[in-house]
Amino acid sequence: MKTLFVVSSRRLEYHAGEEYDDFIEVGHNPSIENVKEWSNRIANRIRKLWNEDKDEEKGISVYLDGASPYNAFLQDAQIFMKENENIDIKLPFLEEEE
Repeated sequence: MKTLFVVSSRRLEYHAGEEYDDFIEVGHNPSIENVKEWSNRIANRIRKLWNEDKDEEKGISVYLDGASPYNAFLQDAQIFMKENENIDIKLPFLEEEE
């Protein structure tokens, strides 16, 4: 299983030393105008990691420290990317909140 960290540019320093297969630094306050662009970038990173994953239990764990629009996008992506592309996305940050 591969890991992706989606992190706000303002929160990046709080995660020094943490290890992920990839990360994407996103804007701390996405606007309606650029949320689609950010969503496409994140989805493309997920696809890239999915194609690189050779594990028997293939999947992508996505961690988030960013604004709520990214949370909403990741929850939607978890559903739609599974249905449309058979990409298995785990969102451990949601499980931690429960």
